[in-house]
Order: sequence, then structure tokens, then C-alpha cells
Amino acid sequence: MQKRPSDNSLFKSVVGAIATFLLVQIIFLLIHFTTWEPNRRESENVVNNLMGLLPEGLFTEFLAPYRMFELNAITFLMAGAMIIVILFQSLSRLMTKS
Repeated sequence: MQKRPSDNSLFKSVVGAIATFLLVQIIFLLIHFTTWEPNRRESENVVNNLMGLLPEGLFTEFLAPYRMFELNAITFLMAGAMIIVILFQSLSRLMTKS
């Protein structure tokens, strides 16, 4: 029985998503451990103004692998999106096989 070309597509997409996430995390670690952090004004920063909409300390204390709020928020959003995509692709793959 020969494999169809789409048999490895789930594996490739999952590995691609994880590789992209890890690459972004390496870039964030370089920003975190070097002086590449952007110089921003606190009063005119749109991200800090939007931070008031979130619960106090969500991305600064609870989910905080980095010093910068922006890096923490992007990491959390990327991880959530990656998990949703992997689950959706896995479920759709199971639905098409049965």
C-alpha cells in the first residue's frame, strides 16, 4: 500500500509550526539578554495603553518569561494559535480518515 502525498502533511505542518515558534523564541531571547530592547515612551505607547484592558499583571507577573510586556503577549498569542491550529488539523485529519 503506497502512501499518499498528503499523509505527511500533518507532520510537516506541525513541525513547521513548532520550528517557527522556536525561531521566534530564539529572537526574543536575543532581545531579552542583549540591549536590543526598543526605546519607547511610556505615555505614547499603544501597547501599554491597551494593557489597561487586560487583568492586572497578566503578562507582567503570571505569564512572564521576558521583561517586556510585548514579548510576553506575543509568546502567549503564538503558543495559543499554534495549539489551536495543531488541534484543528489533527481533528480534521481524523474526521477525513473515518
